[in-house]
This record gives sequence, C-alpha cells and structure tokens, in this order.
Amino acid sequence: MSTTTPPPIERAENLLRQGLWQQASDIALTCLGDSQTELRARAVLANAAMQLGEHMVAVTHFQALHSALPAHAGIRSALSMALNNLGASQWQMDDKVRAEGHYREALVVDSRNPTAWFNLAALLQARRDFGAAADAYAACFAIAPAHFDAGLQAAVCQRLRGATDEARRCLGEFDLAQCTPEQTLRLGMEWLQLGEQTHASAALALGSAYASASERLQMARTALDCGDVTTARDCADAARENSTDTRIQLAASLIAALAIPKVPNDIADITQARANFVRGVQDLSNTWSAQRLRQSAASLDDLAHRHLELAYYGEDDLPLASRFGDWYTRAAETLANAPAPPTPVAGRIALVSAHWMLGTVAAYFGSWIQALRDAHWEVDLIHLDQATDPQTDALAAQASCFLHLPGALDTVVSTLRERAPAIILYPEIGLSPRVHALAALRLAPTQIAAWGHPVTSGLATIDFWLSCAEMEPTNAQQHYRERLQLLPGLGTCYPMPARVSDASRVELGLPHTRHLYVVPHAAVKIHPELDTLLVRIAAADPHAAFLLFADGTPALTVRLQQRLARCFHAAGLTLADHVRWLPRATPEQFRKILAVSDVMLDAVRFSGGNTSLDAIAQGLPLVTLPGEFMRSRQSTAMLRRCGVAELIAATPDDYVATAVRVACNTEFAHDLRQRLHQGAPDLFNDAEPLGALLGWLAQLR
Repeated sequence: MSTTTPPPIERAENLLRQGLWQQASDIALTCLGDSQTELRARAVLANAAMQLGEHMVAVTHFQALHSALPAHAGIRSALSMALNNLGASQWQMDDKVRAEGHYREALVVDSRNPTAWFNLAALLQARRDFGAAADAYAACFAIAPAHFDAGLQAAVCQRLRGATDEARRCLGEFDLAQCTPEQTLRLGMEWLQLGEQTHASAALALGSAYASASERLQMARTALDCGDVTTARDCADAARENSTDTRIQLAASLIAALAIPKVPNDIADITQARANFVRGVQDLSNTWSAQRLRQSAASLDDLAHRHLELAYYGEDDLPLASRFGDWYTRAAETLANAPAPPTPVAGRIALVSAHWMLGTVAAYFGSWIQALRDAHWEVDLIHLDQATDPQTDALAAQASCFLHLPGALDTVVSTLRERAPAIILYPEIGLSPRVHALAALRLAPTQIAAWGHPVTSGLATIDFWLSCAEMEPTNAQQHYRERLQLLPGLGTCYPMPARVSDASRVELGLPHTRHLYVVPHAAVKIHPELDTLLVRIAAADPHAAFLLFADGTPALTVRLQQRLARCFHAAGLTLADHVRWLPRATPEQFRKILAVSDVMLDAVRFSGGNTSLDAIAQGLPLVTLPGEFMRSRQSTAMLRRCGVAELIAATPDDYVATAVRVACNTEFAHDLRQRLHQGAPDLFNDAEPLGALLGWLAQLR
C-alpha cells in the first residue's frame, strides 16, 4: 500500500492550521514564484508572520494579496490589522512617529478598523494632542459601541483639551443600567473630574458597593485631584481597611494622612490644612516604620507622593517639608534597598523631570541642555512621564543621551545607577510624585534642585538649591534646607515670547466697553486673599471685568467659582456681573487675550512665572504684590529688570489702587506699555545666568 505526499502548499497550510507557524512559513517560502500556488503561499506566510510577531513580513505579504485581490474584504481587513500591529510594535520601541504612520495606513486600508482607531487615539493622547485623540476615540466608539474605553477616553480627552461641554456629551451617551460596576465607577470618577456632582454620585452609588480596595484607592486619588479632601480620606481609609495588600495600604495611608485642599474655602481652611499635614506626617512616622516597610511588598511607586498645594498657601514650609522629608527619605531608602552607587562618571550630569514637555519646566530649563553640552558636559536627559510632545523631541535631540523612563521607579533607579552621573539636577521637586520619590534617594554624589517648584524640597538628599538672586529676599537661606546657590537675572536664558499680531476684543468674544483685568492663574494659585482684592477692585471700578480661565480640572473651577461667589455676595456684588470664565487657550490665543486686556493681576503668595513673562512680552502692565518668600517675588524681579517698579505694590491697598489706575487711566497705561517694551530686552535672551550656572558647575566637576 502506497501513500501520496501532499503538495508543499497543502503541507504548509496543514502546518499553519496546527499552529506550527515557523514550519509552515519555511515550506510556503518554497512555493513562491509558482503562479499556481503564489497567492496561497502568501496567505500562509502572512498569517504565520502575524502569529510570529514578524509584522513587517506580514504587511508585505498581505499587501501583495491585496494588490492581487483588491475587492477581497477579508484580505483588506487582515492587511489593516497587520499595519496596526506594525504600528504597535513601533510604539513599543518608542518610535511614535512611525507608529502613527502605520496606524493611519491601517485606516486608509480599512476605515472601520476599531482597533487601529483606538490605538491611534491612545498614541495621540500620549502625545498630548487631545483634540485629535478625542476624534479618533469617537470614531472607534461609533464603529464599536460596546468599546467602553473608547467612549470614556473620548470624554477624558475632551476634558483635557478644555471642551467640557463635549466631555459631558460623551459621558451622557452611556446608559448606567447597561454598565458593569467597574464601568460605573470609572464613569463616576470622570463625572467628578468635570465637577458634575449629581451625575458622579449616581454613577458611584451603583458601583461603590462592589468596589475593590484598588478601585477605592483610585477613587481617593480622583477625589483628591478634584479638591474633595473629605471623600479622598474616606475612600483611602476604606481602601486600607479592606485590603491586606501592603502596597495599597501604604499608598492609601499617604492620602489619608496628607490630603489637603487644592482650593481652600478660606484662610481658616488653610490653617487647618497645615495643622492636619503636621499630624499626618507624625501618623506616617508612627505607623510606617523602616521595619514595617522592609517586611511589606510595597515599592517606590507606592511611596510616590506630592503635596504641592502647601506652597500655594504661601506660608513658611521649611518646618513641614523637613519633617516630612526626614520620614520620606528613610522610607525611600528602605524600599529602594539598592546597593551603593558605582564610581560616578566624571562630567556626566543627569537632568531628571516628568515635565520635559511644553510648559514651565521646559521653557525655563530647556536652554540649560545645549549650554551644558557646549561646556563639554555629557548630558543625560531623563523624562519620567508617559506623555511626550514635540517639545520633548526637540529637547531630546539636544541631549547626549535621552532616556524615556515612564515605567516602574525601581527601573529608573537601576538605570540611574548604571549611568552613574556625577551630578543629578532636578529642575523641579514637588510637581511630580515620581520625581519626589527619586529625589529622596542618594543616586549621585551631588544632587541639585532648581526652582521649577519654588519651595524647599525638605529632603536631606538634595545638596544645593538653585534660585534667582533678584527674586530672593535678603534672608533667603533661612527658607531652604538645601544650600542656596543664586543665579543672576531670571536664572536662565528665556527666549522672548512671540508678540501676537493685532487682535480685537470682538474677534476674541470679549466685552469692548469694559476694563479687562486678566487673572490667568490656575485655580490652586488663587489664594483667598486675592478674592478679597478682586472684590475691592470691582467696588472701585464699576466697569471692571475679570477674565479667569477654566482649570485643567473642571471640578476645581467649580470650587473656585463657589468660593468667589460667596466673597462677592458678602460685598453685595454678583459674581456673574464682573467675572468672565474663558476656556483653556492655546499659547497664541492666550497671548492675544493678554494683548487686548488692560491689566494683568498677579497672584498673591505665589506669583506668575510664564504668565508674567508672556504679559511683559505683550507689553501688558502687570500689578504684583511681593511677599516674604521667593515664590511670591518672581514678577517683582521681572518688573524691576524692565524698569517699571511702580507696578510693584507695597500693600493690598496699593495693589487695588494701582490696578484700577492702570485700567482706568489710558495715558498712564500707554506709558507703562511703552516702557515694558523698551525694558523687555533686558529680561529675555540673557546669557549671563547660563554663564553663572556653568561657572558654578565647573567648580563641582
């Protein structure tokens, strides 16, 4: 009895069906070039390559099949998925440009590929292009209405781009009755971010009874982001009580102990918050000893924490930050459990931040990268956030080595120890929980912090604090645990912001018959003392219209609106008569608004940085009230540099009077604008601070 050996193409197809991808591929390769089996061979090769993760090979063969059979829906769908997979592999290698290109190719082939739409949206979101990301998520959700994450993330991206009405519309498409408990919790947390308490409560009520400890921890974090300290503590306590996982217990303990309001109700609220913080630090010290931490499964990521709200209260934070810092460094050292660092590489400096993107940190400290390279330093630029943008790419190109490290902090620590820089420079400590945890470790012989968040870190692991001499009071060293090193001017070479082309109030939708007082500060920076000053200005100038901007977290805008409404009502005024709330603006739109305004009101206790520089560049008079600490004196130094010291108020009364005079006296305001334009060159593009920085660092080399 004889048997017939199947033809090679049939053997390849049989092996493919058995899941023997490589063997199938090897045999199918021998069938190429035969017109009778060419297409079948390519089908085997394409599908085997998909299973083997050889995405470019799969794309090549599916493209050949698509060219031969352009009307074949299955081939079109498979090619689209292969291109999607190729994009995913490129993103995994951190090549977002190629990844985006492949996702878009996939959608050209099959515009109804929900996976490609979702992945494209996620990539755009990671690049902080929230408008385009929202559109892509919406396209995915329209094709696949059961894709919960697509619908939810569409709402998230609309919120992040400032389109809160669109975000509400996206959330409104969900039927809570059709959602799982986990989904209702996530919807409730997003409604909470939008400041929609009624919708949030309805969704959270449906899911809370089924919430796991980790979900309760996430609820605590969301409530804290939204300024709801009571709910944050309650959820954190519930997470601790319902979990035996020490990672959850530690993270929840930090929230329960240290939660403070982002938008305090009044001065008494601030006093209480600071007292609670002191008690919270003591509680952490008592309950989380080194022994307990060593025996736990917790990691540095569970310790990651920030309390930046303290700085906005405008009080002396050195005692509080130092108490916290003492416990925090012990905890970080215990959890890191890392060996002593290797011999440092001379001349290597690491600049570590989670904010190497468009924003204050990049604007202030981006010029340091090339300056250090030009001075023959080897510069490691380390970016800790998942998100990147074109600004990240530009800065990365200037560095000797760019490391994007959004993963576990233990991995970041290992990488820093392998790189062994002689110096680590943190442009900010306090804005990012991840940076705070790293800064609490000794990872280089010399560790330096700069004023990206201008208040002492309170960490014994930070040796020096870089600040601006002209912004500091005479007793500045008393405010820092670190050794203070002062730089001239702005402390950096800040490029002159672009002056906008002519804009009109009508074009921008602003009232043309009112005096426009722009108050362009995040909700957390608007101290209750400023509320009172706004009311006094409104009483002195009946034509006053204050321009405030919606916060990136709409819930904080709601809290600020409620607090301001109470303050105006107490003075017999109506908030809506005097305050216009503007959506978040692009840099160009923001500068146009500045250009048509009459005066900018600086925040008290924590003055403007980028916003003040933008105002000066547009020639907009800026009234400021310096305080005791550097963070309230930034605009003061800028105005002195420009030779316009009369805009620096000595008292609250002076602040009100100066603001009203600028807004109401056109001749006075015109003179100030001219002098600001004349003085601006002394403020911007100043190389002296870079020279001073490099000279000082050379001594540490």
